[in-house]
Amino acid sequence: MRERLSELVAGARLLLRGFGTWARDPGLMALGAVPALIVGAAMLALVVVVALNVDGWATALSPWASGWDALWSGAVRFAIGLGILVGTVVLCVLTFAAITLAVGEPFYERIRARVDERLGAAPAGADRGFWAGLGAGLRDAVVLLGMALGTALVVFVAGLVPLVGAALGLVVGATLGGRALAREPHGARGRRARPDARGAPGAAALAAVALARLRGRGLPAAARAGPRRRRDPRRDRRGDAPRARPPRRGDGAPAGRVVGWSRSAAARRTAPPRGPMPHAAQVRRATPDEIARWDALIESNPDGGHMVQSSAFAATKRFDGLEPVFLVIDAPAAEGAERIHVLLLEGRVSMGRYWYAPMGPTATDMAAVVEGLRAFAAAERDVLVVKVEPHLESSPERIDELVALGLERSRDMQVMTHTVVLDLEQGEEALFASFSQMIRRQVRGALKKGYRVERPEPTQETFDAMHAMMLTVAGGKGMAGMRERAYYDAFWGAFAEAGTGRFYFGYDDDTGRPQAGIFVTTAGRTVVYKDGGSRPDRQINGGSALLLWTAMQDAIAEGKLAFDLAGTPPKDRADDETHPFHGLAQFKLRFGPITDFLPSFDLVLRPLRHRVWEGLVRRVEWRIRKGPDTLR
Repeated sequence: MRERLSELVAGARLLLRGFGTWARDPGLMALGAVPALIVGAAMLALVVVVALNVDGWATALSPWASGWDALWSGAVRFAIGLGILVGTVVLCVLTFAAITLAVGEPFYERIRARVDERLGAAPAGADRGFWAGLGAGLRDAVVLLGMALGTALVVFVAGLVPLVGAALGLVVGATLGGRALAREPHGARGRRARPDARGAPGAAALAAVALARLRGRGLPAAARAGPRRRRDPRRDRRGDAPRARPPRRGDGAPAGRVVGWSRSAAARRTAPPRGPMPHAAQVRRATPDEIARWDALIESNPDGGHMVQSSAFAATKRFDGLEPVFLVIDAPAAEGAERIHVLLLEGRVSMGRYWYAPMGPTATDMAAVVEGLRAFAAAERDVLVVKVEPHLESSPERIDELVALGLERSRDMQVMTHTVVLDLEQGEEALFASFSQMIRRQVRGALKKGYRVERPEPTQETFDAMHAMMLTVAGGKGMAGMRERAYYDAFWGAFAEAGTGRFYFGYDDDTGRPQAGIFVTTAGRTVVYKDGGSRPDRQINGGSALLLWTAMQDAIAEGKLAFDLAGTPPKDRADDETHPFHGLAQFKLRFGPITDFLPSFDLVLRPLRHRVWEGLVRRVEWRIRKGPDTLR
């Protein structure tokens, strides 16, 4: 008796400790309530629909009572209707737990993982394999559904008994329903606590685990079903899958610079070697001095830096209501460490903050960088998600590696996710020889006929002329996805002021009006063909090709590594005439092949709030106040 009282007190203390866990982390309680609220609302709606229509159904089921006295026919149809309504309620009660458990599977697993992470995981073997658990769950579902339907049928028949049918139906429903409901918690989930043929710990063992946690001591040897398994250091915090290792060259050395301009290096990469999880990268905010020198610092990044990581891009994005956050990441590498300068764009919504790292961060060891970002962002207040997009060529294997690190695949954010990237390191002669014959002929022809290329000053007059040429596409509407005029003025002005952007105008007559124009950015070691336009009434063909070739020659002279033509369809849609970039791609493909880079990935830090925002709040909030596309 004393032992039972002791266990009763311990159980009560464990219950109170559970409420304490909820008090310390109310998100757990809210997360656990979501499935019940969803299923409860659906079942309430079902009961309301039945209640509103039950009179008509009862009349349709009793045509033989139409000739009876109104009192008796009314009593019979009332009993039938009550039987239908009570049967529906009983069916909902019987299946509520099973449906809630099925709907709440991902919610409860997340709660379990968070509690186990805080208190220590349950002993090995507590879970069955997937297929065994699936079979057990299906068996329990069939049994429970059979009991529910049988009970509903019995209640319906009992309701037909004259005079006492209504009361009898309620009693039978309560009795049989209570029996089935008592069985449900011991179904598929309850079975996890019972021993199986392989010696998994039973309910007593799991209870001992809980009591041991409560008492602050280890699990007694008698309660263990076997030797304790050591945690695989290559597995992530949830223990779901081995951590992916970053790509390496065939000689085992780090892949080094891993952007599209290094196509030969990309071809040498092989599957990542297996090994222990590296230490997480160290992440901190940049100092004022580092921010002042930002454009010079990003050139030392493993990918050489890019337009969307520059200070001018950060300033431009304030136009969209996004504030820059400058981070410095020191990540482990085979040869000491590598430093990555990361620009984050912060958007604020009603439920918290979103961070987006355009085309970054890129590192030799992405596993360490992801862990460092996760720890840094989790310590920040109200950051829901960090959206990342390492500037690496896309492949199914690389996507799987990042997903294994706990990232969730998102949509393409940048037009440069699919693009043509030219290797400038090969020099002018080899680069020009790599172009299609048509492009080479156009460049030579434009030069021979006197097409003139100039680099105008970034004045308002230059902005006006450039924007006018951009609008000549699509009958004066401009190309697909064009922004408002004020955005282009802000963009061109910011890059020109920072010294990382310039215009090239081409002239084919003596009127002084440019026939074509382009704007390129030079931040980082990749030059980007950002904007372009031309007048259709040209006197000399090949002007656009000559403008780009002139910009490439200047980039080579400045020691740049790559030239990004900025935006094409994906490789597998290059011939799709419905794609908005199809027309532009036909021109760009004459310079080189399409490179597909990785899409965006979400590092979700607060799953419940993120899901509620994405699934419900965003649509309402953005009807009131439009949010930036970066957060969609």
